[in-house]
Amino acid sequence: MENLGSATREELIAIIEALMARVEALEEEIRRLRGGKGGGTALAVKPSRPERESKPRKHRGRAFVRRREQPDEEVRHAVERCPECGRSLHGGWEPVS
Repeated sequence: MENLGSATREELIAIIEALMARVEALEEEIRRLRGGKGGGTALAVKPSRPERESKPRKHRGRAFVRRREQPDEEVRHAVERCPECGRSLHGGWEPVS
């Protein structure tokens, strides 16, 4: 099957018949693995870890989280020139994102 361009008609027909038989065999294997008509068993997927027991959570009187602290300083960053037109920006407002 190295050079199909120079193969005879009979050789090409034999190749096609072999390929068709292989396709049928592969389709049968797919049906069997998927558990469709064609018999066999479907693949069983085992869970990667056992299921957790669902226990109710313990209710606590307070949350054990870090509290938000007040900032030491506030630094505002603003551009000096408009990024679109290059015009100088003075004393205007800063867009809130």
